[in-house]
Order: sequence, then structure tokens, then C-alpha cells
Amino acid sequence: MTSSTRVSSTASATPEETAFLISGAARAGEVAIARLLDADLIRISRQGLVSAVNRPGGPATPLEAQILGSVRISPQNLDAVAKAAAYSREAEALRQHLFASGLLRKPRRGRLGGWLAMFGVVAVVIGLNEPNFPVYLAAGIALFAGGVLFGKRGALTRRGKRVVKKAVARDRVTAVAVHGLRGKIRDRYVYSLFDLTASVAGMLPTRRKKRKHSGSSSSSSGCGSGCSSCGGSSCGGSSCSSSSSCSSGSSCSSGSSCGGGGCGGGGGD
Repeated sequence: MTSSTRVSSTASATPEETAFLISGAARAGEVAIARLLDADLIRISRQGLVSAVNRPGGPATPLEAQILGSVRISPQNLDAVAKAAAYSREAEALRQHLFASGLLRKPRRGRLGGWLAMFGVVAVVIGLNEPNFPVYLAAGIALFAGGVLFGKRGALTRRGKRVVKKAVARDRVTAVAVHGLRGKIRDRYVYSLFDLTASVAGMLPTRRKKRKHSGSSSSSSGCGSGCSSCGGSSCGGSSCSSSSSCSSGSSCSSGSSCGGGGCGGGGGD
């Protein structure tokens, strides 16, 4: 798994956008944290304290800027940083951008789906005492089915679903977008790619059940069958060459990459 400061994981979505589509604002915040670690703009101590690093370069996105600005004022615990990012104005702006881009549907107003289903049931009940019951039955079934289908309509648009389906972990930042920091790529936790410990990763806020997509599984999901090798060893199980490591302050060997294939699907924590 290589280091990357790229801001695009697919042709149509950035890592933050992909993360939001897969698992919401909290995952997008994790990606922003990961990208800042990748660029050596922040560091996280063994106790989970996030602090800014004084070096050239800056944030690539508004969400990164929000995180970096807050820890430049004073170091903060990882859980506080992650929560603040997930509920920030920048995260909401990202949500609105996904609406405008046609990747997310705006929430419906009211409960039209439920009302349609209820009217369908009422139509059948009323029709029991009518001579033309088959007409009432057909109308009731149509209304009920329409209500169920309307109510089950997901938040992702077709374009959004395509982005999620095609999302792959080509480097450690996009691995966070696809799997989350607490997700797994084969037998390796994603947080270990940044030299974070399990206790530090455990500080991240717990979220509700996440959206799944084609080829996905839980946080223990592994690479897709098309995953290419990374510097001579398998993707996810691979590590950096002996001359470099995947620490938060350094990048992997430039000779290794996950290009041409990636770790498909799967939502981690």
C-alpha cells in the first residue's frame, strides 16, 4: 500500500466524497485526518493526541482545513477531532456538494411512502364489501407496492451507486475512504498503515451500521480478486520496503504501488 497525497480516488469523486457516499460524514472526516497524516501536516501520539506539524504545505480540502486549523490552536484528542469534523460546517458543505453533483438524493419531506401503503390497505378493506372487489384489490395492491418501493428508495443516486461500486483502495488514503481506519484489508488493519495503534483507533466514534455495496462485507472484508501486488507482496498484507515505512510522517517506497487493481469494496469502521 503506497503513500499518496492525491485528491481523487476515482474519475468522478475525491476520497472524501467517496467516503461520504460509503459511510457518511464521519468516514469523510477520517479521510481528511488520513490525508493530513499522509502529508505529514499532523501527527497522532500513542495517547491519541492530534497535533499540527509546522512544515510547508497546507490542507487540500475545506474539511482538512477545519481539522488542521483546530489542532493548530491546541492539540486535541482524536475522538474530539473526529467528532468535530463529522459535525462541522465543512462536512455539511460536502453533503450539499454531493446533492448538487447528483450523487446523493435530498431527504424527502413527509412520509408519502407510508401514506401510499396505508391507502392501499384501506382500499382493500373497503373493497371487501363492494361488488367490484377485484378493482379495489388491484388498486390497493398498486398503492401498497408503490408506497413500499418509494419508502425503500435509497439516499444514493444511480451515479452515486456507481462511484461506490467502483471504489478501490489504491493507496493508504483511499483505503480509509473504502474501508475506514478501523477496517481491514485482508489480515491488516487500515490504521496500521499510518502506524496507529489499536487503542488510538478505538478512540474514533462508533457509528451505526454502514452502507454496503457490491463485493463488500463487514470491516473484515479483504481485497478483491483483481488486487494487484504491491511491491512484491500482496495488497493489504504488504508493507513498505525495508528502507521506508508507512508511518504518519513518511511515505512508502516509490517503487511499490497498487495501480491497476485495488482492494475492492467493503465498509470498515
